Amino acid sequence: MKWYQKTWVIILFLFFFAPVGIILMWLCKKKWNKNLKIILSAIFAIIFIITLCSNGNDDQKTIETKASVQATTLESTLEPTPRVTVEPTSAPTPKPTTEPTLKPTSEPTQQPTPIVAAQTSNINITSITETVSQNANATISIQAQSNTAYSIYVYYASGASTAKGLESKVTDQDGKASWTWKVGGNTTPGTYEIIISDGNQTQKTYFTVVE
Repeated sequence: MKWYQKTWVIILFLFFFAPVGIILMWLCKKKWNKNLKIILSAIFAIIFIITLCSNGNDDQKTIETKASVQATTLESTLEPTPRVTVEPTSAPTPKPTTEPTLKPTSEPTQQPTPIVAAQTSNINITSITETVSQNANATISIQAQSNTAYSIYVYYASGASTAKGLESKVTDQDGKASWTWKVGGNTTPGTYEIIISDGNQTQKTYFTVVE
């Protein structure tokens, strides 16, 4: 599996550069629910556009501020000498201190908040077959939000597994769900990644295949 096909890479792209994240999500995550991908694409596209517009407005305001300061400086240099000693000390000095200090502190502090929320997960793994032989069954169970659909992805050296039993499942009223699948006889021994996700929250774990 290529690095850009991993779920955590796609999630990072969605937050930091939405166009690439949206393209990777549709190309690499075909098992994700289509409606969910449409909703995520719309949300992150809107956030991306708002961010661009916000940066454009900040650049325009910065240009206007610089032009105002330059005009004030030019006006003060053209005035007679008696007025230069009295007025420029009060008028030009407040402008550079108010405009630049207020703008940078308001915008950047609002953007990182979605990333913190996306890293939390209420998916708890209650049991797992930590070591399994070739041609044997592996099982994993979770405790999560009730009546919610969860998808499971098992990544071997050859790529994502398509074994029977790895379909999406809906948790019961107690929030419980489990998956059982058979490890193929040709599976290369080693430690492999398991990812469980509801589209918003993700839990990752590992298990080992032996001969």
